[in-house]
Amino acid sequence: GAWRKKHEHLSFDIETGPAPGGDATYEPDADVDADGEGGGKRKRKKERKSTALDPLRAVFRMIGIGTAEEVYVVQLLGIDHVTTFYDYASEQRMRGVIGRFLSDPTIMKSGWNLGYDGPCVARPDVFGAETVNRIDGIFLHRLVASELPHTLAYATSMEVDTDPWKELHAATETTDDRMLASYCSDDVAHTHLVIDRIAPRVVARDQAHLVVPDHEIGRFCEELHRGGMWVNQARVKE
Repeated sequence: GAWRKKHEHLSFDIETGPAPGGDATYEPDADVDADGEGGGKRKRKKERKSTALDPLRAVFRMIGIGTAEEVYVVQLLGIDHVTTFYDYASEQRMRGVIGRFLSDPTIMKSGWNLGYDGPCVARPDVFGAETVNRIDGIFLHRLVASELPHTLAYATSMEVDTDPWKELHAATETTDDRMLASYCSDDVAHTHLVIDRIAPRVVARDQAHLVVPDHEIGRFCEELHRGGMWVNQARVKE
């Protein structure tokens, strides 16, 4: 349908998709821009690492952009909330590059649970950019396996023969910045692999017409969260 025609330029190779373990670049220079100039190819997968369950209050630490073969991890703040990885001018330039990438309608961005990522990266203190032309793997997985869990770890375990990197709990337990960056890089690569495998099955199951409505409902929920009122949880328990 319309969704398939719009995204027919994407390569969904179920049988021979690339495996994690390709090149990962940490703290890249801002000369590697959103179109991949200086990096060799266009990136379409993003993954962020931050703290807190609320994307509007989370401390933003890093973002990973890439494919299963090549990932760039831009670290902005260390786990200690003090360490930085760029001088001020370079960091502002990098934030601008990433913001332009996120808001570029000609580049498709994919991710997993973008309902969290979107409001987080759109904050003025992060990148101040809305992520447009995006596709959320968690919605695709719901369309091909509605009765199963939809976490990235579970979807990867069913679709990709790879090490269970999520079991390290690096996102919440590590005190090493490079380990967290490596974990972020793994998230990027695995998300790319899983989406490449399940997207063709969305079409094969004649579910493609639900992709756009699902994403529209997701964006609606995001806006409700952004415009919502804080709830006094202590009072709720009373």
